[in-house]
Amino acid sequence: PAMMTRTMGGRDHHHPQHRRLGAVVASLLWAAFAAEGFRPAAPTIARSVLSTHKATAAVETPVTAPDPNDAAHILGHGNASHVPSTLQRIVARRVELADAAGDAPIAGPYGADARSSSADSTWVVRRLRRPWGARRDQPTLCAEFKRASPSKGVIAKDADIAVVATEYAEAGAALISVLTEPEWFGGSLEDMAAARRAAEAFEARTGRPRPAILRKDMVAHERMIREAKAYGADAVLLIAACLAKSQLQEFVRLSLALGLEPIVEAHTEVEMRLSLESGARVVGVNNRNLHTFALDMDATRRLADVVADFVRDIGGPRPVLASLSGVAARQDVLDLCAQSANIDSVLVGEALMRAPDKRLAASRLLGIVTDEDEAVSRQTDDTTRWLAKVCGVTTVEDALTAARNGADLIGVIFAPTSPRRVDADTAASIVTAVRKFGERTARWDAPSGSTLAEKAVALRRATARGRPLVVGVVQDQPLRDVLGLVESTGVDLVQLHGREDAAFADAVGPHIRVLHSDAETAALDLRHLLDERSEKCQAVLVDASGGGTGRRFDWAQLAEARARLGDASFEPLIAGGIDADAVREAAQSDLIIGGGEGVPLLGFDASSKLETAPGHKDADRVVAYLAAVAAEQSSRGEA
Repeated sequence: PAMMTRTMGGRDHHHPQHRRLGAVVASLLWAAFAAEGFRPAAPTIARSVLSTHKATAAVETPVTAPDPNDAAHILGHGNASHVPSTLQRIVARRVELADAAGDAPIAGPYGADARSSSADSTWVVRRLRRPWGARRDQPTLCAEFKRASPSKGVIAKDADIAVVATEYAEAGAALISVLTEPEWFGGSLEDMAAARRAAEAFEARTGRPRPAILRKDMVAHERMIREAKAYGADAVLLIAACLAKSQLQEFVRLSLALGLEPIVEAHTEVEMRLSLESGARVVGVNNRNLHTFALDMDATRRLADVVADFVRDIGGPRPVLASLSGVAARQDVLDLCAQSANIDSVLVGEALMRAPDKRLAASRLLGIVTDEDEAVSRQTDDTTRWLAKVCGVTTVEDALTAARNGADLIGVIFAPTSPRRVDADTAASIVTAVRKFGERTARWDAPSGSTLAEKAVALRRATARGRPLVVGVVQDQPLRDVLGLVESTGVDLVQLHGREDAAFADAVGPHIRVLHSDAETAALDLRHLLDERSEKCQAVLVDASGGGTGRRFDWAQLAEARARLGDASFEPLIAGGIDADAVREAAQSDLIIGGGEGVPLLGFDASSKLETAPGHKDADRVVAYLAAVAAEQSSRGEA
C-alpha cells in the first residue's frame, strides 16, 4: 500500500499533471495490492498519491481516483477483487523500482538525466517505414534481443548482445529491440547500451546506416523514459494495455521532447484507437495478449483496419504500422502482409534468438537470403542440429521445465510395466500444456513416403523455435489400446519400444522405431529396418536392451549398424545413460560426430539419469542436460 503514496520519480510534484499520473499508476496497481490482502475503506483513492511525500505534505490536497474512462481499458480497472495478470505484476514491480530510485541521478553512457533534447527522432520513423516502391511482402525488420520471457522461460541465457546486435545489423534490421526488464526477461540497461555501441561500430565499419535501438520494457514511469535516453535508446516502447490514456499521452510527449521515438503497442481495437489519439507516429500490433499470452495472428489485420479508418476520418499522414509478435518464419511474414497492404515492419524475437545463425535467419525472414546462404543453412541447421528428448515425463510441471529449457521432444510412457507410466488424462494434460507453450493447436502433420534423412530434416524444422513435440512410448500393447491412447491424448508421435511389426507400425501412424542393443551379441537388432520398416517411421532411436535402465550401450555398434544397413544416412537418436556428461562425451567421441568417419546423430534421449527416483525429474539435471546439448551444438557450428 505504501507504493500508492509515492511520487512520480522526482519531478515537480506540485504540478497537477504529475499528481494525475501518480494517481493513474496507483489505479493500475490497485488490483495488485488487493490481491495481496490490502483492502481500502472506499472504492476510490481517498487522497493524493503524493500526500505522504515529505516535500509536499504542506500542500496536501484531496484527490479522487482518475476519471474511470481514462483507464477503463486496463484489465481489472475498478474491480477490487481482480487478480493481477503477469503483465500487471511486472508493471507494479517496475514502478516500485523506479519510485525507489526517487531523485537519484541517471548517468548512463549516452548522457546524464535528461529533461529535454534537441535531437529529432524522425529518422527512426523513416527507418521503420516500408521503403517506397518495395513490395508489400518486404517490410522492414525489427530484430529483438531477449534472454528469456514469462511464457517461454529461458531462451538464450548467455547470448552476447554485442555479437547478436552486429548480426542483426549485418542482416539489414531497421531496429534492434532490447529487453531491459531483468527479473522476467533477463535484460538490463547495459544490454541496451551495448547494442547501441555495436550498432555504431557497424555503421563506422560499413558506412551503412545503423539500426535504431528500442528500449522494450513495461514502461510505466517517466524515469524509465529518461533512463532509455541515457543508455542509448533511439525509441521507447509504450504499451497501451498498462497505461491510462492521459499517461500514455504524457509519455508520448515526454519521449519526443527527449528525442526518443515512442512506439505505442496495442492488442485490441480500443487500445489501438488510444494509441492513435496519443499522437504516436509509430504504432504496433502485439498479436499476443500480454495478460494471457494467447497468440492471435489475426489481430494485425483487425487493427490495421482501425488504423486505416482513423487516417480516413482524421486525415494526416499514416503512422508506421508494425506487427510485433508471432512471426517465426518467412511464411508468417507473407501471411501477415497478405492480410494488409499497410504493414511497414515486423518484429521477431524468439525465432531469431534460437537460430544458430541469426544473420541468416534474419535474411530469410526478409526474403533476401542468397542461394549460397540457403545451402549453408540447410547444412548447418536442418541437417545437423541435434534434437534433445526428455523422456519419462510424468507431470505438466516437468514437461514445461523441459520445454522452457530447449527440449525438442518430450516423452510420456504408456507401457504398463514402466515405473514412469502415465494415464491418458495426465498425458493429455501434458500434450495440452506443451502445445500451448509451442503455440500449436493440432497434432504435428508428419511427412510420409520420404527417406529417413528427409524426415530428420522435417523433425528439426518442426521443433525449431521452441515448438517441442510429444512422443507417446508403447511396448507390446494391443493395437486397439494404442490407437485409443493416441486419439485421446493427442501425442504427435508414437515410440515403438517392443516387438511391434510393420503392420502395427503402419496402423499407429507417425512413429519412432526403437532398436535395441543386444548385450550378448554386442550388436543392434536391425530387423525392423532391414525387413519390416514402415513408411510411417519418422526416426530411429537406439537404446540398451530393455530401456529405462540408465545403462549405456557400446556406441561402436552404431558404425557397425550403419555398415550393415549400407545406408550412409543412418542418423539415430541415442538413449541409455544419457545426461549432460554423456552429451559432452559424445561430442568429443570419434564414434559420434557430425560427419567424417563417425555416425551423425539426430540427437539424444534422456530419462533415468535426469531423475531422483523413477518418474521424478530433477529440474537441475534436466536443465544441465539441455544446456549441454545446446552448448555442444553451438561448438560444432563454430568448428
